[in-house]
Amino acid sequence: MKFWRLSLSAITLSLSLCTQAATVTAELGEGVPINPRLFGVNGVHETSEDLAADPAYRAMLRALNAQGIRYPSGSPASFWDWERGHFIPEEEITKIWPPGAFNWMLELVEDTRDMPDGALGPERFYEFGQSIDTEIQWMLNLTTRENDQIVALKRLKALGADIQYIEMDNETYFWGNEFGDAERGLNYAQRVAKLSPQIRKLYPNARIGMVTREDDLFESNHQDDSAAMVNWNRQIMQPEFRPHFDALILHHYVMKRQKLDPYTSDTERSKAFLAYPTATLDRAARLIKERFGDYPMWITEYNVIAYYKQFHGTGESAEWMLSTRDTGWNSLYQASFILNGMNNPNAIEILNHHSIGNLDYGWGLGHPIDEQSGTITKMGQLYAHLSSLAEQYEQMHPLQFTNNPPLGVEIEGDTGQLALYGAALSGAKGQSLWVINRSDQIINIELAKQGAPIEQWIYPAIEQAPASVTVRYPGDIPIWQQGPLKLEARAFKSGQRVEIPPYSLSILERAETGAR
Repeated sequence: MKFWRLSLSAITLSLSLCTQAATVTAELGEGVPINPRLFGVNGVHETSEDLAADPAYRAMLRALNAQGIRYPSGSPASFWDWERGHFIPEEEITKIWPPGAFNWMLELVEDTRDMPDGALGPERFYEFGQSIDTEIQWMLNLTTRENDQIVALKRLKALGADIQYIEMDNETYFWGNEFGDAERGLNYAQRVAKLSPQIRKLYPNARIGMVTREDDLFESNHQDDSAAMVNWNRQIMQPEFRPHFDALILHHYVMKRQKLDPYTSDTERSKAFLAYPTATLDRAARLIKERFGDYPMWITEYNVIAYYKQFHGTGESAEWMLSTRDTGWNSLYQASFILNGMNNPNAIEILNHHSIGNLDYGWGLGHPIDEQSGTITKMGQLYAHLSSLAEQYEQMHPLQFTNNPPLGVEIEGDTGQLALYGAALSGAKGQSLWVINRSDQIINIELAKQGAPIEQWIYPAIEQAPASVTVRYPGDIPIWQQGPLKLEARAFKSGQRVEIPPYSLSILERAETGAR
């Protein structure tokens, strides 16, 4: 990849480590057009609330600048009848997902039992996406209604839907009662191969995603070492199936509490926690290229942290992770996915934050109140800030640092984690640099002697702000300046040093001065 130095807007980073100062310089990688699909979201819409029809919900998604959304979303996709716009009968579900195995699907079935056919159907969701100018990623049901999918796609085509992205179901590797045991992946891939040519005939430009097993791409071992799970990726990637899909669908559920057990101090835990998203995404991108070739990832669900499941670990490290709930630690963890997508345009094609709601679990974006206001979390605030900037610029760039100090932690066998991680935007407006300092040291950015002033916004990992606040959408103040964090811009002239605090994300904006 080619890199170009920041000419008049070059910056130098100087880091004070005890008595010895290290000099760190930053360079922007070659720019590519901004990918709006890095700002996607996921949420369960198949409820009696009928969120997609709610004007308040639509207003909130517009305020957050959500650029993509899934239908029907997550596990419901495997049990969804597109023809009726309803769940399949309960007895069919329990044949595949037994009622005692954390089967929250049965709650949705009961909740929507009295919903009229079509109320939650694809035609209604298509109208919803059109109303908020958000791209829909259509999910097919290859588990229980594979023979009905083409009929539903034809109905959407008749409506004028220009379908660009199709997910071939959701986490199908769990459904052994449907796809079998050791040959589970093979049987799923055969269903994909059967439908794919018909889909391509209807929508020649649509990209098709294949459900891929996360173990052991994100992690150094298989969480589940059964034959079905270990063999899954090898089976779906056999040569006869490869012409039938364009991308690999992955869900990022790595951060379970026991993942911090190897780190014996709060400092080490802090560094590892902030580095885990980028380390594991980079690992997956590398392994996919080595094993399978040039297939991009669709991370259609990311961010879920094990705040609410005790079986994900107990003890000192688990207590540390629990303490990050509703804090800036969590929002920096989540924002790392977006920065990683900007750094890896060929490896990551879609990123969907999971989820819009789930504030009670500690990892949602917000809740709608009415068409004028809503509740947002710290991540809702940061998400709105980053997505609004992405609308103002034209290109995104990897941000690379020379002499970047080592972070000193090992993640999934990788000891090469560094203190600074960043990405950048550029365009006629100028430049916007997004830099996460994952270390416990202050980093000073020494600006070039020439160039426009810099404006800095700081999102700290540690703060006493409330978990969520009410914000108003209209008006002169964007929602990301309304809270929960009370942000104030810091202005710096050329030649001044800009301080990047430990454990923080800084957004540095420079007006156009000949920026490329």
